[in-house]
Amino acid sequence: MIVDLKHLLDNLFPDMKFLGFVKATNLDSMIVIEEVPIFQDNQITKQSRVRENIGFLIYDKNTEKCKQNYDTLRDYFLTTYPSQLEIPNQKVINTTISSGGKVDYDDDERLVYQLTILFEKEM
Repeated sequence: MIVDLKHLLDNLFPDMKFLGFVKATNLDSMIVIEEVPIFQDNQITKQSRVRENIGFLIYDKNTEKCKQNYDTLRDYFLTTYPSQLEIPNQKVINTTISSGGKVDYDDDERLVYQLTILFEKEM
């Protein structure tokens, strides 16, 4: 899911640098997409659905740009219906913002915001 989501977001937001899984130390600005642990409950009435939590760590030395990138991603997932998400190879039927907000500064003096989206998808 992370690779497919990265592909979609690279096309939607070409001004943002999306990295899958691991941050790079040589960049002043980046968004790392990673899997976040989640509790998986039973299947829903004869339908095979899977929940997947995806976390976005938004790093930027420019504090205003960091907040702006956070707001842009948050607003995108708040206002886009799951059926409109054109994530390759995925059939998303529900999205929920699990958590989000300012975290702190990292060791390289980049401000960090985090955003976690719960994706429910059909298998």
